[in-house]
Amino acid sequence: MEGLNPSDLAIKSHLVSEALIAIGDLRLAERLAELAYRYAGGRLRELWSTLAIGEVKRHLGPTARKEAEEWIRRAGALAAEIGSRWGLAATGVAAAQASVDRGDLRAAAELGERAFDVAREIGFVRLARRAERILDECRDDRIALSRAASSAD
Repeated sequence: MEGLNPSDLAIKSHLVSEALIAIGDLRLAERLAELAYRYAGGRLRELWSTLAIGEVKRHLGPTARKEAEEWIRRAGALAAEIGSRWGLAATGVAAAQASVDRGDLRAAAELGERAFDVAREIGFVRLARRAERILDECRDDRIALSRAASSAD
């Protein structure tokens, strides 16, 4: 990670983490998200990096679920505190997905609906689509039953 300016990483830490998660490098995603958080300057950068850590932890599996949800909750509180509508939509999507992961589809649907409304209202199509996919997942009985069974493990 030589030549990397950690404070710059915080600006897009959620995107970098998402990309690393997509290619399966969860450990590097976790290290970079934590580094971004440590060097985040400003409340918006703190929001981005806090959400990135929550998302990475969520992908680490059931053993990290509580910690992931705490980071996501902190990001949501920060988004509300600074009035970041993107932050509210993004943390809503993350919280909805965390609810799906633990088998709480009622909470997932409520959070997903709120996130969808905010994302659509501010024109963030990508976030709106993610929220919509969660809502579809909550409506699909086969997925709901599968998630409920796997969350009991």
